[in-house]
Amino acid sequence: MLPELTAYIYTLVPWLVSLLLASIFGLPIIHAVSVTDAAWFTAAHDVQTGGNLSSAQNDASQAIQNGLQIVNDGHILFNPATDVSITSGAPPYETVSVTYHLPIFAPIINVVGLTGPTIPITKSKPIAVSAEDGEGINYLQ
Repeated sequence: MLPELTAYIYTLVPWLVSLLLASIFGLPIIHAVSVTDAAWFTAAHDVQTGGNLSSAQNDASQAIQNGLQIVNDGHILFNPATDVSITSGAPPYETVSVTYHLPIFAPIINVVGLTGPTIPITKSKPIAVSAEDGEGINYLQ
């Protein structure tokens, strides 16, 4: 009976450790992607409704601040002036981009107190913003 139990434990423990590590490192990444996507959506909505870069930066910054850290240990993880951009493409398209710099060791940064290297999480997508008569915004996605 003892060898069977030992084999069972040797089989189960690596799977549990793998699941634990995937949860510790995967959930912060999933959360950062979700918040960055929400920030992109608010910035894109601003642009589609006739807003300018400043209003898109303010709205994206507010969305990021509500869900993620902006500054950690003196390191800037999100700067609206550089991490939110709107670039013109072929008419009527404009590309809205939002970037958040997620620390690689996000689960343990509060324990260690260091930011370390970061992964840029970027949502960038062209959106159509056309208003021929100047009254309304018709958009496609």
